[in-house]
Amino acid sequence: MRPFVHRPALLVAALTAAIALAACSGAAATPAPTARPAATSPGGSATMGTGTFHDVEGAANGDAALIRLADGSYKVVFEEFSTPSAAHTNVILVKNPDVAKTVDVDQKAFVDLGPLKSALGMQDFPVPSAMTAGVMDYHAVVLWDTQLARALAVAPLKP
Repeated sequence: MRPFVHRPALLVAALTAAIALAACSGAAATPAPTARPAATSPGGSATMGTGTFHDVEGAANGDAALIRLADGSYKVVFEEFSTPSAAHTNVILVKNPDVAKTVDVDQKAFVDLGPLKSALGMQDFPVPSAMTAGVMDYHAVVLWDTQLARALAVAPLKP
């Protein structure tokens, strides 16, 4: 699984590299920035879990992440995402650590984040505010075919 790159973290990495380069080149010493956990961005959001999609009864590629925003809300973000079609496909969260087949999904206990916005590219899905308190009980992001009631692909979320 590729590490999930939260875009604001790139700025911190670039600044750290510039400071290290200056120190090696003999330039005046500059104190290192205060260390932050790798999963926290300068804006106060934090990556709570990441995963890479794998096929179940359909196909998808890319990464998913559960992000806690500075205001305490959550969203699921897809990066480098692709699937053959977005038709009648919703994004759901399930409590399972992974899904190997459709029957693994408890159809009465998932959180529906709404329809897939596109078959390609980065997109995000807000988690309903009513689910904020229990969101860490959900461990996988599933692409759910609403017409045939089946799991197309899943991204198990790991801390």
